[in-house]
Amino acid sequence: MATQTCKLPSGVELNFRVDDFTDPWQEAPVALLLHGTAETHEAYRQWTPWLARRFRVIAPDWRGMGRSTGVPDGARLEMADLVEDAHALMAQLGVPRYFVVGEKLGALAALTLASAHPDEVLGLSVACGMISPAKVLGPWIPEWIELIRTRGLRGWVDATQGGRMGDELPPAALEWWSALMAGSAPAEVMRSYLDLLSRLEIPAAALQAIRCPTLFLTPAGAEPSDGKFDQRRPRAEAEAWRSLVAGHRVAEIDSTSYHLSATRPDACAIATRDFFCEVLAAAPR
Repeated sequence: MATQTCKLPSGVELNFRVDDFTDPWQEAPVALLLHGTAETHEAYRQWTPWLARRFRVIAPDWRGMGRSTGVPDGARLEMADLVEDAHALMAQLGVPRYFVVGEKLGALAALTLASAHPDEVLGLSVACGMISPAKVLGPWIPEWIELIRTRGLRGWVDATQGGRMGDELPPAALEWWSALMAGSAPAEVMRSYLDLLSRLEIPAAALQAIRCPTLFLTPAGAEPSDGKFDQRRPRAEAEAWRSLVAGHRVAEIDSTSYHLSATRPDACAIATRDFFCEVLAAAPR
């Protein structure tokens, strides 16, 4: 299906894709898919077939990424900007309640969206999240920005890809992902997003305010190594911040990579679909 554009009250124009293969005689629940830094809605390409038979899937490009607009040169982004974009998009589309999927930066945006708008979000599924990019990625950001300046976005992606994907993707798949990431946004926009990550930390109070059913997708075999830019987090650290979300559930995916939503998309999508369907089945009629 072709993408569409929605102009938000802020003036930001979000490009988004809708996939809906649900029964046309029934009102379909909606799933909003939020991608990570240096990606577009195409990051969920392999998820969509699993979800779109049961849900109307809406997958936007974040402002400044893909074909979305709205990040002037040197702009200072905040998480509140991204959350408001997602909230405003759903309001413009006339969707009062919806499920949310998020990976990487999209995972933190999904958690923040559910905290800020508890009456809207029916359920969450998040993958590849870290509660404090400021602490984990912050020390690397100056080097990353220098890589972009000297070697371009593709040079930065290639230098950092091992810390996301590990060694689980075959060469053709890794090349597809690297090309997607390198072409996702202009260099200046990417620097704005890296600046956001260098300052970003989701407060405990926001996690504690989440009331919807929440599924955390986590790699079963991932622990940090001495590899450069390894984004995997210690299991105990991840469990500590996940525990702040009341009544959450964990689905362990057979993966050792940080970016398991890319390396194990089918398993992640199936777990998400089944969890959301369970939430719907348990909801009051």
